[in-house]
Order: sequence, then structure tokens, then C-alpha cells
Amino acid sequence: MNDADRTPSRLSATAVICVLMGLLLAAYVGSFYLLSYNGYDSQSLNVEGYYFADPLTEAGDARHQLLCQIYYPMIEIDARLITKRRPGSSIYQFLLSMEVIRVSSRPTD
Repeated sequence: MNDADRTPSRLSATAVICVLMGLLLAAYVGSFYLLSYNGYDSQSLNVEGYYFADPLTEAGDARHQLLCQIYYPMIEIDARLITKRRPGSSIYQFLLSMEVIRVSSRPTD
């Protein structure tokens, strides 16, 4: 069998893999952009940074922490080269610690 007998395929396997990887990368970058620029506004909370989810609830805080791990490469690129912004820290854990301090500092009867 020679090369003339082979029927050309429309897309090679390498091209299909490259297209799929490009689509996955575009979805990753696009979802980061939407979540970080349209997420919870830090100015309304009077804190620095941005939040991927509601930072004042336990579920929102857990989601924010998870998305910070997932988007770590994009966060670093954005913070170092583009906007110089980083996600905010865990407000929920801070509020819980303040509640513990407030409760433990109450005088006993």
C-alpha cells in the first residue's frame, strides 16, 4: 500500500487533541475572568481583594478557598502581570475567631 492509496482524514488526531486542549484552556481562562471580575465586590465588604463566592458564609468560604486552589496559576499571572490584585483572605474564619474571642472574654457570673 502506498501513500496514494490512503484516504486523507479531515483532521488528524494531533489536531483534534490541540483543538480540545485549546477549548479547555479558553474555558479555564474565561471562567477565571468571569468569577474574579464579576464575583463578590471587595469594596462593598470594605476589604482588600476579590472573592469567588460569598465570603460571609461557611459554604461560600469553602468554595472561595477551593477556587483559589483551582485558579492558582491564573491568580499568579493576574496578580504579577495584569491587575496586581489577589483574592481576599478568609473572612468567615476571621469572623469565627472574633466570635470565639468575644465569647471567651465575657465575664463569668
